[in-house]
Amino acid sequence: MKAAIFLHLAGPEVLEVFNTLSFDVPGDEKKLNKLIEKFEAQCIPRKNLTWERHVFNTRNQQPGETIDQYVTDLRSKAKTCEFGALTDSLIKDRLVGGVVSDKTRSCLLKQADLTLAGALDKAEKAVQTVKSLLCKAHAERKDYHLALLDFRNTPNIGSPAQHLMGQRTKTLLPTTQKLLIPKTIPPSSVKSGLLQQQSYQKCDTQNRYHP
Repeated sequence: MKAAIFLHLAGPEVLEVFNTLSFDVPGDEKKLNKLIEKFEAQCIPRKNLTWERHVFNTRNQQPGETIDQYVTDLRSKAKTCEFGALTDSLIKDRLVGGVVSDKTRSCLLKQADLTLAGALDKAEKAVQTVKSLLCKAHAERKDYHLALLDFRNTPNIGSPAQHLMGQRTKTLLPTTQKLLIPKTIPPSSVKSGLLQQQSYQKCDTQNRYHP
């Protein structure tokens, strides 16, 4: 009875589709749950997992899109990719590969044991740093491009430009040709330098609160 009422209310177009369906067990066409299963199999398109993952893996951050908006969309697309326990790890990898800022990407790539939560924290800090830099340049009526150029050449176990391009870039300040020679900074040197900085910061904090 329920199946008949369903077909009557659904209309003649649905009834035409019903007439093309075949059921394995005689009598299933009169059961509402079996009828709905057949219509779902007939009408809902089959998921193309390869396509879903292609869309996810080619999703890059768009100009003007915030990190939160970008990651939210990545989470949404990951739901149809069947990544399982690797979901957070693959979202992190796509965040590193698709983020607009090369400076942010360089910062994320420095950490070997990076997690999604850690990547989001570092990305937000990088965004806030650049925003602060641009606001300062605007307040002082300075050229944004020169402010970013100075920032990229600011040394900290090698400047961001050195980590990204393997060499310093020219600024308005006089620079010898020797300093402009391409030179790659070994990852081991970066890691040891960061660990040393963390050690100094830890000692400074302990000395400050425990004289």
